[in-house]
Amino acid sequence: LIDRLHAITEPWAEICNVSITECPDEVASLRGPTAEAVTLVAREAIANAYRHGQARTVNVALAPGQQRIEISITDDGAGIGPKAWGLGLTVIDRATEGHWTLTRNGATTVLTATVPID
Repeated sequence: LIDRLHAITEPWAEICNVSITECPDEVASLRGPTAEAVTLVAREAIANAYRHGQARTVNVALAPGQQRIEISITDDGAGIGPKAWGLGLTVIDRATEGHWTLTRNGATTVLTATVPID
């Protein structure tokens, strides 16, 4: 999983500061459908943060949960607008089986999601 995450964050490094701030070993070594779903969520959230929110900093944090992987992606972009739902959020919704939230806290937008461990 960690290799997949680095592969999707590296291209963004030239235009905004994207970092993986937390990824414990038991999460980093995941493979298969769980790793694919987490990668999809991270990819879409990073793209949305930059494209729609003009974020300059995006942080990705992963943690093990009860039979799930918890994903938290924070950014300093403009937040979410009235037409927020699009292809990116549809991908996130499917990858997480609907287990996600998108909130704005001051100058920070936070996408929190969980993906079941297969």
